[in-house]
Amino acid sequence: MELFSKHKVISVMPAQEGWRAAYWEEIDGKVSVTSSPLVCWAHVKEFDGDDEYDHVEAMDSSAGEGEAGFCRECDNFLGLLYPGQSSQMYLKNAERAMESRKSMESKVVT
Repeated sequence: MELFSKHKVISVMPAQEGWRAAYWEEIDGKVSVTSSPLVCWAHVKEFDGDDEYDHVEAMDSSAGEGEAGFCRECDNFLGLLYPGQSSQMYLKNAERAMESRKSMESKVVT
């Protein structure tokens, strides 16, 4: 999924230690919440036709292979966790996301 139709990263700033991105995953039919440390914050300029928008995006290394990626580009992204915050606060959202995905998959199969 492409988060931005056209964008440019203007600058990056290291994330303070302890900031994490929360993700959900299904293992053996049960949902769990995992987290990944943020690598940096990116100042992004998004271009939408004649309009330009500046905003800040969190980036982590969940893309793998030593690359940082925008957290919100992952389908299973739940939100951000500040230092010391428990990832379990997203458990209900993760359960809803899993049920929603199962519902969509069953509609495709039938």
